[in-house]
Amino acid sequence: MTRISSAFAYGAFIVGAALLLKALEWAGYVTGSPDEMAQRFVQVAVGTVFLWYANRMPKGAATKANCPLAKEDQMRRFAGRVLFLGGIGYLLTWVIAPFDIAAVTAIAILGSALALVFGRWAMTRMAAE
Repeated sequence: MTRISSAFAYGAFIVGAALLLKALEWAGYVTGSPDEMAQRFVQVAVGTVFLWYANRMPKGAATKANCPLAKEDQMRRFAGRVLFLGGIGYLLTWVIAPFDIAAVTAIAILGSALALVFGRWAMTRMAAE
């Protein structure tokens, strides 16, 4: 699948999800204020974008890093796994958690994943020097 077709597929997914959410709201299955539902929908869409990028990260091309290629591959795989798990936590928090605590919890989960990746990157860079 090319980049452009995957972007169109993801755009169609977002539009379809918005229509599904509206249909569920109309049928009475979704409760809550419209502002809350809009905020949740946007954050779930952000979470799916994050998952998509985290999934593609280990498959990326090699960069001009100062470390050996094997170390770079290991770093990319580690970052992809950790950020994918962080993205799942972010997405599920916005789907399941009460609205009052969802933002803080989701950012804490994603921030922890980013901190792990940054820490591993810093250790890899120091070991390469």
